[in-house]
Amino acid sequence: MRYMHYVKLLFFSSLLCGGGLLWAQQEKLDACLNQGKREFSLERYEEAEDTFTRCLAFDPHNEESLLSLGGIYLTQDDLIPARGYFLSALKHMKRTSPYLSYTYSMLGDISLKQNKPKEALAYYNRSLVFNEAYINSLVGKGVITEALGDQKSAAEIYQTALAVEPLNVVARQHLVALEPAYFSDEEILEALKQRAAADPGKSNLTEEDRALFLKLHSAEQRGAVDYLHEKYPY
Repeated sequence: MRYMHYVKLLFFSSLLCGGGLLWAQQEKLDACLNQGKREFSLERYEEAEDTFTRCLAFDPHNEESLLSLGGIYLTQDDLIPARGYFLSALKHMKRTSPYLSYTYSMLGDISLKQNKPKEALAYYNRSLVFNEAYINSLVGKGVITEALGDQKSAAEIYQTALAVEPLNVVARQHLVALEPAYFSDEEILEALKQRAAADPGKSNLTEEDRALFLKLHSAEQRGAVDYLHEKYPY
């Protein structure tokens, strides 16, 4: 009995020692990651790259290190190594990782920058599977959908994005630009009334009203250049 008790003590001692080594290694990794994040926030990208590379020595599959390195390259539009690091992080990422939506979204951004809209759209859609409210993927999906000619669907995506982040400038600008594609007759008439271009008591939209709205909207999108040109020809 004493022998078995002694063996158990040795076993638990070895566990504690091993746990202590693992804990010490994790502590060093955390310190390394924090240093890299500080350097990145200060836009000291070369130093941050060296630091995050050093972090990988503690854990070659550490997703924060891999994603951070991908982010450094993406920030500098160095797309090939950026893509490599994001794909490497994704390869070792668990399905419970909080970074899945972000990673797919960044891969979407890279594909979009590489002029591969369909590939980018697939990444954005994958990102939204893990977080349907991920704003970068919503806006990216809207931009591609609009570019592919489906303006009404794009407007719906921008509206969803603005429901998530009401002050998102890109979604707001694109949505305003698409007003002629998705506004109802009632909304067009109300827009004309707000611009004092229709009688406040008017209830039916005419084709002339629609044409006027399109002309006004186009002028507004161009900064009223037509009006200024007519008023100040030179």
